[in-house]
Amino acid sequence: MTTAARTDAERRQRWALWTVIAAVAALYLGFVFLGNLRLVHSQPGGYYESLTEGFLSGQTYFKVAPDPRLAELANPWAGAQGIPRIHDATYFNGRYYLYFGAAPAVCLMVPWHLLTGTYLSEAAAVWLFCAGGFAAGMLIWDRIRARCLPGLGVGSTVIAGVGLGLASYLPFLLDGPIFYHVASAAGCFWALTAQLFAVGAVLSRSLRLRAWGLFGSSTAWGLAVGSRPNCLFGLAALGLIALVLIWRERRAGHGGTWRLLTAAVAPAACIGAGLAAYNWVRFGDPAEFGIHYQFAGGDMRHVRLAGLEYVGNNLRSYLLGACDYLRYFPFVERTGGTFGVVYWAPFLLIGPLLPCTWFFSRGKKSSWVLGSLVVLSTAAVLFGSLLVYAYPVDRYALDFLPSASILAVLAFAFFIEVFAGRLRRTVAWAGGLALAYSAVHCGLLMLGAGGFEPRLVPLARMLNRIPAAFERAAGTQFGPVTGEIQFVPLPPGTREPLITTGRGRDVLFAEHVGPETVRFGFFHLGTESPLSSDFVYVPGKTYSVEFDLGSLYPPDLHPLMAGMPRAAANALHRRVEMRLDGQLVYQTASTFYPSSNRTIRVGENPERIGTAERSAARIGSIGRKGIPAISAAERIGPGKMLRLHVLFPRFQGTVGEPLVSLGDLSKGELVYATYLGAGRIRLGIDSTRGGSVESRDFNYDPAVEHVIELRSLPMAPGEPDTLGISFDGEWMLFAMRPLSLAEASEVVAGFNAVQCSAASTAFSGHTLRSEIVDAPANAFPNATGWGTVRLAVMFPQGRIGAHEPLLTTGKTGAGNFVYVSYLDDRHIRLGFDHWGIGGVTTDPIAIDFRAVHSLEIRFGALYPAIGDGWWRQHPAESPDALKHRVTVKLDGSTVLDAPFESHPSTLEQIQVGKNGIGGSTCGAEFMGWLRRI
Repeated sequence: MTTAARTDAERRQRWALWTVIAAVAALYLGFVFLGNLRLVHSQPGGYYESLTEGFLSGQTYFKVAPDPRLAELANPWAGAQGIPRIHDATYFNGRYYLYFGAAPAVCLMVPWHLLTGTYLSEAAAVWLFCAGGFAAGMLIWDRIRARCLPGLGVGSTVIAGVGLGLASYLPFLLDGPIFYHVASAAGCFWALTAQLFAVGAVLSRSLRLRAWGLFGSSTAWGLAVGSRPNCLFGLAALGLIALVLIWRERRAGHGGTWRLLTAAVAPAACIGAGLAAYNWVRFGDPAEFGIHYQFAGGDMRHVRLAGLEYVGNNLRSYLLGACDYLRYFPFVERTGGTFGVVYWAPFLLIGPLLPCTWFFSRGKKSSWVLGSLVVLSTAAVLFGSLLVYAYPVDRYALDFLPSASILAVLAFAFFIEVFAGRLRRTVAWAGGLALAYSAVHCGLLMLGAGGFEPRLVPLARMLNRIPAAFERAAGTQFGPVTGEIQFVPLPPGTREPLITTGRGRDVLFAEHVGPETVRFGFFHLGTESPLSSDFVYVPGKTYSVEFDLGSLYPPDLHPLMAGMPRAAANALHRRVEMRLDGQLVYQTASTFYPSSNRTIRVGENPERIGTAERSAARIGSIGRKGIPAISAAERIGPGKMLRLHVLFPRFQGTVGEPLVSLGDLSKGELVYATYLGAGRIRLGIDSTRGGSVESRDFNYDPAVEHVIELRSLPMAPGEPDTLGISFDGEWMLFAMRPLSLAEASEVVAGFNAVQCSAASTAFSGHTLRSEIVDAPANAFPNATGWGTVRLAVMFPQGRIGAHEPLLTTGKTGAGNFVYVSYLDDRHIRLGFDHWGIGGVTTDPIAIDFRAVHSLEIRFGALYPAIGDGWWRQHPAESPDALKHRVTVKLDGSTVLDAPFESHPSTLEQIQVGKNGIGGSTCGAEFMGWLRRI
């Protein structure tokens, strides 16, 4: 090939290279927009944005202050304990830190804010790091190709783009990207950038360029460690390359050993010293990144995070994590926490064959050996670091998969270049099919990502018509499984499976607890629901049985579910019910693992997860009931309330548990109970939109059925309603909270369907029943006679800025008001207003919104005219003092006492908790709880 032809070929390669980089970066950006994610925020939203805000304020911790009650716990790191907290944040010395690396904030998000005044979103940061990492990987490929395989055409660059852009599963990080993904994407970017500099060093012919290459690689590795601490092992790959280059210089008789050594060590050492100082400032320990103090599911301080005992399980997870093929869109699903290379990305299995290329004549060139050694050693050490870590997690695989994909592309291209004839065609077809398989599986996994679903509904519905047509032809049935069952006595403690779905990860079972007595329960891998009450069976008697699980229904986007309201479909898909002879014997709610009719097992649990392998009960006459017709759902709104009958569990530890979920994941509330000690409890309301409020502490009896009522008290148009919660008839909590629910199907008892952080997944007591009933009118006590008005009152929470009536007298244009103004979440102000004249107010008063307070109110309109016979019956009262003065006492202390006239009133015009005369000083109704005492 002439020089001109070579130059023209390289020009085409450059165009192909940058076209592929731009196309894949645009594809990744499309995933961001497909997930309806924003690129910038005016205020900090995610964890890294909060860390950026902290750095800009000169501190290493979040500006968000933890709930002060966390400091009162004996062990605040021992899982959820009913106090709102930031999940997976590090809690130390009363502050929130981020144990995920600081480098993404320092290198990207802080500079962005300084330049633009906005906060770069975590989604945008993940996109930039993923696109940048892909570009670095493509440049690694291009540098090695140009030096060692110059005869390859532009098609090889396209193949490399598919291999690195999709077969590496790099876009997986764009599925609902949050702070976890920022750290992983940044670590991936800097690791690939480090390899790019290292490849530049080994391919350079001058000592100066080699030193600069090692300097750049060392800097990038330092920043990779600052993003993902386990990238520390990548320095071993850098050390290997540095030693090889030093050996080559010394063998050639050249100097420069110290220059190369300094370039390889100094940058990473300086960054490492900075990280150690950062950790020392935060935790007093240079090696502590904060993971031991994170708010996780349990106490992480004593967990062994690394060890050789984890190698076997991690090998299976990262290599053999299976792909489960589904009948419905997106047609693939991970059966474990990771996607194994063998089943998800077989193209990458070509990579380990790369050392074989060193035995070919073309593969013996030092440029090829050293260039591929950079990538091979990096992939090996990063993969090895994951094998000894305690937890195999899908996103962790992105530490080594991009490097592994570059290896595979290099090996595949080399074999195509050196082989000829039938062998070349065989390798091309095998490698091409493996690449297509890997890329398609990555694409399907991304299409099935939860954040993209709303945009892909039409596509999913269309594709699901295909399996639905085959199901109709085969007569496939859905819905509850029916049959007949005879129980057989078994030893106490024996659990036998009744029905299993999701490959044994969802099991409805019977547990034998005594002679001819069982309790029913449900096991969802990772969570276990409470057992039912005792069921005494008659041996040999045949019962009709019905199992109704959410996994027995087709997915939302199946044609059979078309037209069903989303709330009703959600209710079906979380249902767990069992009936014997038509009577409901077990009911709870749960999420489910993907399932199909072929994975349903009645009376069997081949995986033996949580139960015996087979049931001793005789279950026969199996049938399917079909999808139930959906009737008009009862609406929950004004005039209705939810009543729960519950048995709370005995105290086992301080923890929050869900009582009822309202709404959905986007807009929902959770009413929960926090157990404080033996017989002590607190109720609360948490929201998916942030913020929680809680009641005072009170007593409960685990042996007694308690009744909890939730009602929404309507306010003025355009204002959120007030949600009130009562316990055994006594109001415990009032909070201004915009309720998200509209239908009964959006009410889920005993299950945290909205995934709020204040409580665990499931209620461990017993929800005996829940019902929607008519709410009584919000009646306030009327005046029963002249004289001082004494009230017990609970003020509502969340009413900041509002003014509400406590007591009104008189008529329109000639009335008097005692009212409350809500100043903030800890202070109120009481006031008196004389229509047309004005009034007087108290100073701000500190108030406990969770407690019941006493009020004593006196002013002239509460007493009859002077000379009335009432005064003769109450000689101790002084007419002159009472008729011309206003006095208000709160909890026995006088908070308002001033001379003031009042408009006259009749007894019938004295209103407690209402403003029925149209005064503008306060609203129409008090939104808390009042009782005359």
